[in-house]
Amino acid sequence: ISYKMQADAYTCKNNLSTIETALEQVIFEDATKTYATIAIADLHGAAKPLKVEPKCPGKGTYSWSAEGVADCTLSTAATYPHKR
Repeated sequence: ISYKMQADAYTCKNNLSTIETALEQVIFEDATKTYATIAIADLHGAAKPLKVEPKCPGKGTYSWSAEGVADCTLSTAATYPHKR
């Protein structure tokens, strides 16, 4: 099980990077947006930075700060935290 948990944490860390890049792209393309006003739906779909919504393999959920720093609800997990 620890290999699975470790792999999930690694995948989640990659997703956090991907989300931050997508956030930057949305801001670049629409100067009226701020990190605080972007919803997850703004990041994925047709003509958007991501084709599909990133999902945490450990069943965590993603959010980001007003500064555009992505976070997972499993970032404080005791074993293999999902953070960068």
